[in-house]
Amino acid sequence: MTLIDAPAVPSTPRHKDLQNLSASEIAARIAARELSSAAVVEHFVARLKAVNGKLNAVTADLSESARKAAEDVDNVALAAMAAIEAAARTQPGYPTEPPL
Repeated sequence: MTLIDAPAVPSTPRHKDLQNLSASEIAARIAARELSSAAVVEHFVARLKAVNGKLNAVTADLSESARKAAEDVDNVALAAMAAIEAAARTQPGYPTEPPL
């Protein structure tokens, strides 16, 4: 069995074809906030668990450290977005009322 022959991990439609995307495409989707780093890691951890028993390709499971790193990246991104939004609010012309 190879990774290509292995059955797909059940996933939500949003992540259905994640395993068929390149790293660059995944990074672009994370940058566009279409995906979170944590969601990507969870998808591939599930994929690993689904196929590694037969492949025995991964001998050291670093899933937990990958989850922690992804959570940290997502938290930094959220904090950066909040800081940018807060800075934007101080600029002249920034709308102070929501649109009707």
